[in-house]
Amino acid sequence: MAEDKVLEKRTMSLMGRMFCGIEGEGASTVCHGAMYLDGHLTLSEMRMVVKEAMSKDPRFRSVIVPEDLTFQPTSSIDVIQHTFEHTLPHSSTRAEVEDFISDCIFKPFPSHLPPWQYYLLQNPEGKEFKSAIVVRMSHCLGDGMTMVQMLLSMTQPLNAPTSQPLNAQFTRRKPPSNSCLLKLLCIPFRIISYILTIIIATLTPFLPADKDSDIKGKISGSSRVATSAPYSVEEIKQVGKKWGATVNDVVATCVAGAIRRYQLDSKTGSGKAVNVRAIIPMNLRPVREGQLEFGNKIAFVSLPLSITEKNTIKRLRTMMKRMFKIKLSPEGSWNYNLCGIFYYTLPRKVWLWLCQRFTSRFSLVLTNVAGPRLPLAICNKPLVGMIGWVPAGKCGLTVSAVSYAGNLTVGVLADVNVVKQPHKLIQYFEEEWQALKDAAKTA
Repeated sequence: MAEDKVLEKRTMSLMGRMFCGIEGEGASTVCHGAMYLDGHLTLSEMRMVVKEAMSKDPRFRSVIVPEDLTFQPTSSIDVIQHTFEHTLPHSSTRAEVEDFISDCIFKPFPSHLPPWQYYLLQNPEGKEFKSAIVVRMSHCLGDGMTMVQMLLSMTQPLNAPTSQPLNAQFTRRKPPSNSCLLKLLCIPFRIISYILTIIIATLTPFLPADKDSDIKGKISGSSRVATSAPYSVEEIKQVGKKWGATVNDVVATCVAGAIRRYQLDSKTGSGKAVNVRAIIPMNLRPVREGQLEFGNKIAFVSLPLSITEKNTIKRLRTMMKRMFKIKLSPEGSWNYNLCGIFYYTLPRKVWLWLCQRFTSRFSLVLTNVAGPRLPLAICNKPLVGMIGWVPAGKCGLTVSAVSYAGNLTVGVLADVNVVKQPHKLIQYFEEEWQALKDAAKTA
């Protein structure tokens, strides 16, 4: 009797239904992640930790039923059908891992199995890493933070008593202290701002989309990934502190500057800078101590990127204002509730059409996930780096930033028909970061 109850169909989350519905027609909704180890991990060791990690939530042993957007749980996990081993060419670097992931992006999951896979890439002669774990997970199972938490659940602390909990994607910055009178005077303006934000958010699917540009166009169904060298989180904080900027502010500014450089480069772009909008997943999880809750606990907000601004510092100040505005805005929670209202009141085809219209309004997806601050290991093999890529959906470009052990790595996932040279964006991100560092020295 208990077994029958366990095997009953489970309802998919609202965001999970959306991701399941918009997949296809050149759009992938699969999250990818990579972990690099300084040690040789065996397939049996990986299978042991994967089985333990994937047993933490019943959704990871559930098959997607696309007809009614539900989960059908299975009785157990056959980890052998989800885990594979591959040997990289002699003395490979992270570039070979990127090529491997690029070839997997649109690879379908077997329909009779839960939609997740792990690949163990062996690199015995490598200098950067000896083994790498690549994970693929359908966005229907969970968001980017779920994937990172899934990866971290395979680890144990390295020379530390406890592992650090995963932080929220965007932490609220405490607003400056003001007098009670000033706060009261601001209430009418805050109410007007909220009403305008709600109206604009409601009309977003029907408003004009970003025009086709050097980073937006018809997607082809083939994508490539690229990653940056790790950046010191402490250095980013110190540079941002010169202007009162957070890590997220600096990352968003460097992304905007990188896109500007890409557009102005005659070899990669049209030579004309065009402002674009990014769509940002906002974490809706309540602040709690302990393990992060799995699933799709996110909503989406829009962030206009300051591309046409020539001055780096002015661009930073503009992005600071815009980032701070969305943190205090009701846009995220309103978009989530509106999505639910439309789901329960409109025919399914109309609801999916609206979801696709909404995501196609923007040019890129921008995410930033704060990982553990202390170094970790898997089966006593030190974890020397990690990065993740969320799917671009109907956009042609995703930029992800993941921090780990005091370093932040930036990853780009780009449709080959839209951004033909994703490594150029990584190069321009580095140049923009260098420009900010140089400006900080004279500030």
